[in-house]
Amino acid sequence: MFEFIRSLLCPFEQIEKYVPERGNILDVGSGHGTFSFLLSKNSKRKVLGIDPSPKKILSAKKKIFPNLKFKKKYIHDLNGKKFDCITIIDVLYLLPENEKSSLLKKAKNLLKKGGYLILVINGRKDLISYKLLNLEETIMVKILKKTYSDNKKLYFRDNLFYKKLLKKLGFRILLQKELTSKLGYPPHILFLAKVT
Repeated sequence: MFEFIRSLLCPFEQIEKYVPERGNILDVGSGHGTFSFLLSKNSKRKVLGIDPSPKKILSAKKKIFPNLKFKKKYIHDLNGKKFDCITIIDVLYLLPENEKSSLLKKAKNLLKKGGYLILVINGRKDLISYKLLNLEETIMVKILKKTYSDNKKLYFRDNLFYKKLLKKLGFRILLQKELTSKLGYPPHILFLAKVT
């Protein structure tokens, strides 16, 4: 049920169009594996989904494709292997600013030369949608515990914050685009970036 609702609230099909059609893909914060599964199905991509939640990884591992793997890991646990593309979807609002920066630095180090970063954030489009989103995620993180968070807090930032952070870390932003889910809520903003 949770995965079905998540697929209505996040524009996975639109995001998938920006991921290279082949190569090694890392999906950070893959959760139950919905997006990782979409990326691997009928494609030449080799997809690794990582998430710190043991329950979500156990659920994700039920999705079987020869080009799809899941591991219970943080991005900082990965070393050696380089990726053609790294996706980070609706994850950074769970991290304070120093951890946002640290995660994106690690992503940069894991990208091959010419590799792509796809960062998707929940936009703060207007006050009403932001308050609704904040309430929804507070319930999911703190009460229902459906969204895994080490510190059980929310750190929403706007697209300007992420634009500045990506540039500061040495990413070149190729595209910034607002995306709409099947339900039209919540607002999402996609950044497509490369290492400069």
